[in-house]
Amino acid sequence: MFKLNIGCADLPLGDDWTNVDISTSPHVKADIIADGTNLSQYFEDETVDQIYAGHFIEHLYPDEAIQAVLHWTHLLKEGGSLCVVTPETIS
Repeated sequence: MFKLNIGCADLPLGDDWTNVDISTSPHVKADIIADGTNLSQYFEDETVDQIYAGHFIEHLYPDEAIQAVLHWTHLLKEGGSLCVVTPETIS
């Protein structure tokens, strides 16, 4: 099973995950340094089983977020899962 953690920052997921982040900071624990909105250079369509993007998408402009989600869905195998976590805000 192939799993991606997009926007991992300093919180990588376990050994069975590939952690991705754009930052080159020494505190970031990424396996791949890349822009998580377009990973075509690293992965072919329909090759990923799970994608987790925690506290990442809220840093994008709305049109970038839409394009990122569309791209991620192309990376997923049939029956794959996408989990997008965003902060909860209370007014």
